[in-house]
Amino acid sequence: MVRDFSSVSELQTYLHHVLAVLGCLGGIYIGGVIGAMSNFILITEMTTPMVNTRWLLHFHEQTHLKAYMLAAVGMTVGFLVMRVILMTYLGFFYLVPALAHKDIFSNNSRLMQVVCWMLFTLHVGLLVLNCLWFSKMMVGVSRFLESTKGNAQGTAASAPRNHDNEAKAHQNVNSQPEREAETVPLLA
Repeated sequence: MVRDFSSVSELQTYLHHVLAVLGCLGGIYIGGVIGAMSNFILITEMTTPMVNTRWLLHFHEQTHLKAYMLAAVGMTVGFLVMRVILMTYLGFFYLVPALAHKDIFSNNSRLMQVVCWMLFTLHVGLLVLNCLWFSKMMVGVSRFLESTKGNAQGTAASAPRNHDNEAKAHQNVNSQPEREAETVPLLA
């Protein structure tokens, strides 16, 4: 993944991490409330295990598992709370007033002015990326809800049970652990 620039989402991921590191370094340079807030934003990374779990299960085509659903719900709710609501709140109620209080136009060095503007721009950039990703998650949620609604309607109107098909499905389920065993070395 370190050298994979093949898709827009990979570039967004790299941009996200570069902006986050620059923001933390700028916050440390300025210090005070801005430094604490810049590093407090790292708490948004609490959603990363759910994002990675959902991606891993999706990659290995295990989307039928309950763990996949739990990871997807946790990721979506976590993103909303930690990366959209919290970042918006911190930006407008802490970062903007702190930057205004720093009086960046008169008393501070030119470097301090540049870093303050950079922090504001980085925060807004990260917020925009997080909102973009959250909107993509909501598209996925709506597609999922539409597919489950369609499956529920299709199941109610389906034909009587066919025991031969059930036996084949049972046989496919029994052969699935062999497939899972093949993928385990990839995770180790």
